[in-house]
Amino acid sequence: PAAIADLTRALTLNPKSAETYAQRGLARRRSGDLAGALADYESAIALQPYSGAFYGGRARVRLAQGDVAAAIEDLTRQIERRDNAAQAYTERSRAYERASDAAAALSDLDRAIALDAGQAEAYRARARLRQAKGDAEGAAADYTKLLELDAQDAGAAPPLARRGVGGEGGVGFPE
Repeated sequence: PAAIADLTRALTLNPKSAETYAQRGLARRRSGDLAGALADYESAIALQPYSGAFYGGRARVRLAQGDVAAAIEDLTRQIERRDNAAQAYTERSRAYERASDAAAALSDLDRAIALDAGQAEAYRARARLRQAKGDAEGAAADYTKLLELDAQDAGAAPPLARRGVGGEGGVGFPE
């Protein structure tokens, strides 16, 4: 709330600062004021409609509100503006998953990884989806890559241990 008050004061001095509206939108989202956050992101977009980051911020608010279709639309706009597209594909995959569209979610995760092979979250999400679809080999490959990227990832080690990867009697998945 102190940050929100400071940002509100800043907006009285410069009401055309799209970045300040976006920062306040983020602060409001984190504080649970989703309606206020949405209004701030809409103000930021009205001032700078070509900024993909503002669409991404609004998408996170819309997703928190349960408006999955609108979140997908906003993340698509962020991707079209090539603003942090790999992360936007990963976030949109979560929205597709919530919309029960696993194929679209997997496709977005493939794109995210193609754009940024170092994005651990995309491997984590794709491994989980592959595992849910019964693709044990694909899931194991993603969990293995996830551990390469983040050796401390607690979510990757248990599924691999169940598959025997990395220990005695390991399956020996190709690298």
